[in-house]
Amino acid sequence: MNYLLPLICTLVGIAGVIFSLILASMVRSAPAGNEKMREIANAIKTGAIAYLNRQLKSMGLAGIILFVIIGAALSWKTAIGFLIGAIASFAAGYIGMRVSVLANVRTALKCQVQPFGQAAFGGFGGSHISQHRYAHPDVTGRKRCNGAD
Repeated sequence: MNYLLPLICTLVGIAGVIFSLILASMVRSAPAGNEKMREIANAIKTGAIAYLNRQLKSMGLAGIILFVIIGAALSWKTAIGFLIGAIASFAAGYIGMRVSVLANVRTALKCQVQPFGQAAFGGFGGSHISQHRYAHPDVTGRKRCNGAD
């Protein structure tokens, strides 16, 4: 059974990526609000991209240093595994941040014009894609959206 573990992990990973792509397309297809909302969302997007670019520079340098240390101290095969994991982790964070920014303005719009449940679905779609790190703030935001504090 242990020989099937890599295959099972790969299939679960592929299923997760497909599910995230479906959620991302649902978030993108939702209306993005009026001109002022889109302007604010664009400013948030610009800030998020600037943050990610800064993170890439600082963490990229640390990653290169660790790559060399791991390669020299352990093995280059291990170092390549570290590099693949670091790149995949950054890509997941980057994509998650982009979709979360898209979901924020759409959830804010839904809070204005739709019942709570429909607004909640849009927010959780975006937070799923960003690895559920934003689930707690999402729920707090929805409570405010629904009129409760």
